[in-house]
Amino acid sequence: DRVVTIAGAGGVGKTAIAHRICRDLLMKDAMPFDAIVWVSAKEEKLGVDGIEPLEPTLQTYENVLDRILETFGWFEEIGKSLPEKEEAIELILRAGDRGILLIVDNLETIRDKRIIEFIKDIPPPSKALITSRVGLGEVERRYPLKEMKPKDAAVLFRTVAKEKGAGNLSGLKDETLETYLQMMSYYPLAIKWVVGQVALGKGLN
Repeated sequence: DRVVTIAGAGGVGKTAIAHRICRDLLMKDAMPFDAIVWVSAKEEKLGVDGIEPLEPTLQTYENVLDRILETFGWFEEIGKSLPEKEEAIELILRAGDRGILLIVDNLETIRDKRIIEFIKDIPPPSKALITSRVGLGEVERRYPLKEMKPKDAAVLFRTVAKEKGAGNLSGLKDETLETYLQMMSYYPLAIKWVVGQVALGKGLN
């Protein structure tokens, strides 16, 4: 599939899975792409204290082009006109044997429609991986992401608790933890937020 979308509600783990895919590809003896290009339109993240603003690396169509140029070291082209950039990008995309993997994180916040068209028209063998709450609605293989399985949710809960120094949580008995995870609907965002609040001194209940 040329375009794959990891689709799901906010905080379900779409970006985390895309990161894992990148890591796994980069660790292969024979990486299947000439390069991986990551751009993110994410404007917020969950911190211990709640939602924190982020500066997105992707706001316009030219941001996508600049990121590809940067990845391949074509820095002189970044200051040129849009038609010249597009010409350089076409050369890059058609010159490689394996193409690029373009990852667009948080597609639903993008307002520049030229980015959508660029994804649709990316020439083979290049491919695009998207994380989005809604997806493109066409020309894509959609991979819906829902709540975690109970066992995976328990692993996430204990891992985050250890990372945040909330040792009292990581030591909860399985039956007790299962009760709380049910209340959190096995949802990654809820799990991280609850553990973060306990790490700040609030009671689990």
